[in-house]
Amino acid sequence: MFIGSLRKLRQILPVEAEYELRNACVSVVPIRHRSRHDVVFHTCVWKTASQWVRLVLSDPRIYMYSGLKTHIPIPTEVWWPDPDRLVISERRIVPGLYCTYQQFASVRKPPRHAVFFVQRDPRDVLVSWYFSNRYSHPSMCSIDSARRALAQMSEREGIIASIDHFDEIAWMLRSWARAAKIDTGIRIVRYEDITGPDSLQEWAGLLAHCDIAVPTDVLGRILDTYAFSKISGGRKPGEVDASHKYRRGLPGDWKNHFDAEISERFCDRYGDLLRQLGYA
Repeated sequence: MFIGSLRKLRQILPVEAEYELRNACVSVVPIRHRSRHDVVFHTCVWKTASQWVRLVLSDPRIYMYSGLKTHIPIPTEVWWPDPDRLVISERRIVPGLYCTYQQFASVRKPPRHAVFFVQRDPRDVLVSWYFSNRYSHPSMCSIDSARRALAQMSEREGIIASIDHFDEIAWMLRSWARAAKIDTGIRIVRYEDITGPDSLQEWAGLLAHCDIAVPTDVLGRILDTYAFSKISGGRKPGEVDASHKYRRGLPGDWKNHFDAEISERFCDRYGDLLRQLGYA
């Protein structure tokens, strides 16, 4: 019940305030396991359920089995993090760093740390990115200008225009895929797996990588707390609300929006990326 109340506060409080409250409430939570890592980094690109992953990782029950508080997210830190500005206290989970591997490598880190990167089918990233820019992302300067431009286009035209501005996200995805082949300490996590029918097993493996020893039954309850139907206003996965941050909740939505020409255009430009990530 308390966790649900914290989620409802998101409607009236800034995100930073909600996470301050989450960190404050863990002062009364007993620690049953301390992770051997001093910091856990969650890295990603946009539209890979980063806000949902952040909710799961900041749950007080995660703290109970890790001893790691949440690093309070500040946009200037998590978007293209500047190593000279990103200062992280020890014993923290840092959720949602949107960056290339090279940028992450330049961030100051304690010797004992874990990192995982969440990837997603780039075609689904593109479609979700389009709908976010067109409808659901909170207003800000760069979003407002893109939204005005997309409002003058049909959906099909907007998706094609989004392909022409996808290089930055593709670059980020490529950098982590390449790095993971060299650095065995990087765990690549697929969006499709952590949100799919075997999500409990996938999350258990991810948390084991971070030495967060949550019992399976507790982990199941955590994931149920943040189930799609509970954070999307009661919709089931697959029921679409284009204006909602959690729009659809199922992978493969690109098939509903790509025609033959869009598919050819995307594959001509990013077909190598699909193969590199295992989506072709």
